[in-house]
Amino acid sequence: MARYTAFRNRYYKRSLIRRTVAGGDVTPDAVDWLDVLYDNAPASTNTVTFTGITTAISIRIEQTISEIAAAFYSKNGAPEIQLSASTTITINNNDTLRFIMNDFGSPGAIQAYEVYNDSDGGVLLDSFLFEFVFYP
Repeated sequence: MARYTAFRNRYYKRSLIRRTVAGGDVTPDAVDWLDVLYDNAPASTNTVTFTGITTAISIRIEQTISEIAAAFYSKNGAPEIQLSASTTITINNNDTLRFIMNDFGSPGAIQAYEVYNDSDGGVLLDSFLFEFVFYP
């Protein structure tokens, strides 16, 4: 649990200042993936819908803690794609995104990610984690 607390203390919500570049607004409305404590795989975050942008943006998902096999993502309900240590995805207005863990870890194992908007100077949009818990 201490690692969970330490990770969450690094949690920063992005600035609510909207940024417009040539071609449109690249600052989405706030996004929030919930942390997932799971005892059975697969487990999934909530689905987030991107709104408030008027042009495609590039988001980067960075793995920050790796104690379980890699997670996957699903954009707009499409088949799952495995995340690497650093994955970049193009997002348009009204696209949806969720993250999935298909593997178990040892009890207490954590897989953590941070999501950045590279089209907005690399600002941190959100962070989330999967934690495998075992209830005997």
